[in-house]
Amino acid sequence: MLRHLFRRIHYGLAVLTLEQNRICGKRRDRDMDQGNTLQPPGLEAEAGLFATLVENSLVGVYLFQDGKMLYVNPTFERFLGTSAQEISRSNIFQFIHPEDREMVMARAQSRLEGRLEPEPYVFRILHPTGGVRWVVLLAERILYKGRPALLGNLMDMTELIEAKQESDQIRSLFEGLFEGMPDAIAILDQEGRVTQINPAFEALFGYSPEEAVGRFIWDLIETQDRAGEGRENQKRGMAGQTVRMETQRRKKDGSILDVIITGYPMKSGDEICGIYAIYQDVTDQKRAQRSLEQAETRYKQLVEQVPAGVYEIDVATARFLTVNNYMVRVFGYSREEFLSMTGYDLWTDEGKEILRQRIQRILQGFEVPQVVEYPGRTKDGREVWARLYSHFSKNEEGRPVARVVLLDVTEQRRLQQEFLQAQKMEAVGRLAGGVAHDINNALTSVLGYADIILNTTKPGEPFHEEAREIKEGALRAASITSQLLAFSRKQLIRPKVIDLNALLQNFTRMLAPLLGEDVRLITMLFPRPIWIKVDPTQMEQVILNLAINARDAMPKGGKLLLQTDLFCLEESYAKSHLVSLPPGPYARLSVSDTGLGMDQKTLEQIFEPFFTTKEMGRGTGLGLSTVYGIIKQNRGDIRVYSEPGQGSTFKIYLPLEPEEGSVLGRGTEIASEDSLAGTETILVVEDSDQVRKLVRTTLERFGYKVIEAADGKAALGLLQKGQPQVDLVITDVVLPEMDGPEMARRAKEHIPGLKVIFMSGYTGEFMVERGVLKSGLELIEKPFSPVALVYKVRRMLDG
Repeated sequence: MLRHLFRRIHYGLAVLTLEQNRICGKRRDRDMDQGNTLQPPGLEAEAGLFATLVENSLVGVYLFQDGKMLYVNPTFERFLGTSAQEISRSNIFQFIHPEDREMVMARAQSRLEGRLEPEPYVFRILHPTGGVRWVVLLAERILYKGRPALLGNLMDMTELIEAKQESDQIRSLFEGLFEGMPDAIAILDQEGRVTQINPAFEALFGYSPEEAVGRFIWDLIETQDRAGEGRENQKRGMAGQTVRMETQRRKKDGSILDVIITGYPMKSGDEICGIYAIYQDVTDQKRAQRSLEQAETRYKQLVEQVPAGVYEIDVATARFLTVNNYMVRVFGYSREEFLSMTGYDLWTDEGKEILRQRIQRILQGFEVPQVVEYPGRTKDGREVWARLYSHFSKNEEGRPVARVVLLDVTEQRRLQQEFLQAQKMEAVGRLAGGVAHDINNALTSVLGYADIILNTTKPGEPFHEEAREIKEGALRAASITSQLLAFSRKQLIRPKVIDLNALLQNFTRMLAPLLGEDVRLITMLFPRPIWIKVDPTQMEQVILNLAINARDAMPKGGKLLLQTDLFCLEESYAKSHLVSLPPGPYARLSVSDTGLGMDQKTLEQIFEPFFTTKEMGRGTGLGLSTVYGIIKQNRGDIRVYSEPGQGSTFKIYLPLEPEEGSVLGRGTEIASEDSLAGTETILVVEDSDQVRKLVRTTLERFGYKVIEAADGKAALGLLQKGQPQVDLVITDVVLPEMDGPEMARRAKEHIPGLKVIFMSGYTGEFMVERGVLKSGLELIEKPFSPVALVYKVRRMLDG
């Protein structure tokens, strides 16, 4: 096209003249290269048409000679952004881009000299606005006015070249992305056949381009259990839809991959020509996700099933972030309620202060103990104790959080307090029992010698009245030791099966005067007999002590209620109320008053010996401790409920007997002194000189022959010698060198059928329970009277 245009311009210039760089008329000239006059047929007729063609051409036309532009058309002016006059006065090469300027000047010179054949070439020109335009130039060497000149045209190629550059860049970018993409890519045709794959596809699925190209994509990598999925995706893509799905695909070696497929329709014009399919391998992520989900599931199951509270709080605000089911069960709040609460809402004032101090120290950067115990309160107001194990860290937002494991230790603390109280009571009981035992040894001598004096003197004789006073004082002391032994559960008891209701009815007749006129006594008895196995005297002592205690708690008068009923103790109730009894049926005696009540500190010490809230001289502090010991001795339990100003209630639980029994005590009427005398030989073994002397004196008064030993080893030596022959051994249980039971056992190996009576300040039941004595052995409890001792001796010898 350019060459044809140049030829027309060449001929046109032969008939046109140039005035002020414009084509303005006809002329005749000779082609100096050819030496001929240009006279093409009809040239004059075409002059006007030619002028119009050149002046209105979209191609820039110019005539260059002697370093100047002799002519440029309007299009050329527009290309350079200036007028023809300015162009003609300027160095035309200043309009050329500096990087292309030398090349254009050299080609123009070579063309003027005839050394270069005309051919189009591309370069850049500068526009006054600062822009750069791409142009293509084709110049023809001519003779103009007898001298060489260049006749040429210029076409603006900027948009075409920039479009090509952009296309080249896009293609280069596409090819770079396609080849370097870490995800596997396959380009599919309209039928779903592979036309191209990238290296990542080859690496992921194991197929080379030669193996993959030309095959249907579903035949290549689709798994059997997902047959038809690829064809369906192809249909959707060819319908113009972008396909995205998470699925599985098969590798060349048969292994299965988890992939995310994204398919984009590819267009050529308005027509969809194929599918651009991207395969993202998420096998490791899915495996990790499945492992994480399994771990989270196990963790949630563990957190929800673990028998402990697990929760997370924001340390700065103390707000709950998460809680498990255990927290809901223990405190009674729903999860939704928890998430609107703070940690302060769970605790008592004491617990709130502990929490506040911990949070303050954490926010100040100090370390705090990771294990603490708080007193808390449930939704229904019940107090609980919680042990907290805390771990402090920061969440994703950098805020300090606490992850806490909570254990409900309410029952544990109560059991611990109960255990400590029981230990304390046991220790005090041991002490009291030991003291009473030692006192009984002394009282045995005092009472014994007092009886001897009374039996050998008459009223009015010297020392008779003094001996009576000594005996009465000793009996009062024995009563105190009896209470101590009752508390320590070592007192001699004679249990019977009795009707608790009948005992109360009989005893309340003498109880009313003791209470005074200001105290109203009320009894509410179960309608049927309640059979229990107790020592009646002890039971009366229990009722009396509790009644007197209630009276003293009501200085301005009040009501005292004695109530009986039957109670079936279940295991759950025993645990929750800390009743130390096996499950089963029980008789329950409740003693309630409307008195002053007691605080928690008093309740913790109420059964301790010598503890009293009464004024000095108004109480020994043994009343309730005696009650405690008697009830425990009879296989029962006692609980007390009281609050300041609300009165007190003592509840006694005793095993229920199925029917009325008979007397189980060992009391027998004492025979006359003459029938108790004898001449047999008796060995007395006792480490207490006073007791040993008293026993000897008593036995000798009744005619018995007595030999003595101060310890078990000496006694065994006497028995093994066989001289003199011993008819009966009376021995203390606890002896130095060798205790009484061991001495008796070894003695019977040499003297089969040897009769033995044991002495002790403890009861037989206690000695059997502790394994000191075997059941069925004869025992006399200290302190004893001389007659009681001789009666036991005579009955043993005669038996």
